[in-house]
Amino acid sequence: MSHSTVSDCPEKNAATSGEPDVPNGIRFHTWLPLSAERAWLVLTKAEHLKEWFGDHISLDATPGGFFREITHRDGRKVVTFGQMKQLEPPQRITMTWSDEDWGVETELELLLTGLPDGTLCTLTHSGWCGLDPNTAAAVRLDHEAGWKRHLTSLEAYCRLQLGVPVPRQTGPNPNRVRPLGATIVLPSPEVAGLAATVR
Repeated sequence: MSHSTVSDCPEKNAATSGEPDVPNGIRFHTWLPLSAERAWLVLTKAEHLKEWFGDHISLDATPGGFFREITHRDGRKVVTFGQMKQLEPPQRITMTWSDEDWGVETELELLLTGLPDGTLCTLTHSGWCGLDPNTAAAVRLDHEAGWKRHLTSLEAYCRLQLGVPVPRQTGPNPNRVRPLGATIVLPSPEVAGLAATVR
């Protein structure tokens, strides 16, 4: 899946080629056991965001609205911010994304594709080639790991919205969140069955 809003970095062609390890692009596919309309609310409303992303962020999910996140890494305060560029409920969010010391903006896109028993959420984070080449690879890898954690949390929170038990696990489940180039993740048989009974 690709979209024309991906920046004009060299990653554009690589990000749609299915290569398993693309230096500049991040893309994850995650299946959510909610309708696209309900998944949209989980992605944009403060009362939901604080539960799966954290209460350290603020988001105004309106055209031109702002996102702000404050974290601490290696003993230093990090402020991340962005601005909403396009919102097409309940299908698409496009926004800028940047730490305050980057000097450039990256682009974050979330696509929601409604399926019979849930929604496929595709996250694409592009524009890394604009960062300092001495640090870009490490920053991108840090964000890839962060998005994997957040998307795992998002899927678990969506399960809780339906009263579906969240399986216990000691680490990331590779069958639920996949990076760029991997097979699109559809629900496991047990989740699909449970979701179907809630419709």
